[in-house]
Amino acid sequence: MMYYNNKINVNLLGYTVSTSTASARAEVSLYIYPYLKNEIPRLMSLRTGPQQPHINKGIVDASPIILPPDEILQRYYKNVDALFEKIYNVAFQNRDLIQLRDWLLPMLMNGQITVK
Repeated sequence: MMYYNNKINVNLLGYTVSTSTASARAEVSLYIYPYLKNEIPRLMSLRTGPQQPHINKGIVDASPIILPPDEILQRYYKNVDALFEKIYNVAFQNRDLIQLRDWLLPMLMNGQITVK
């Protein structure tokens, strides 16, 4: 999971390469996603550093996340897996539609194509 440009990114590939990224075990990343989505504005308000503000380790350590036992976590995933799958699908569809819009709009505006 990564926060960038006011968005939280869930990395489905299972790895990350960055010095400014916090990672979570794959088994719990989707469990803590809703929590982080709500918690990010508070954490961002606590950033330090004049040139490159960042959330330091002390801030993260002072923000505990309660993880349920594995049995409860498995039941949680059983209930929300389909929901997160829909969220991913809509996000990918939105990305594709944005690319299509950005490709078509200039052609519509300069008359290369028309709509009938």
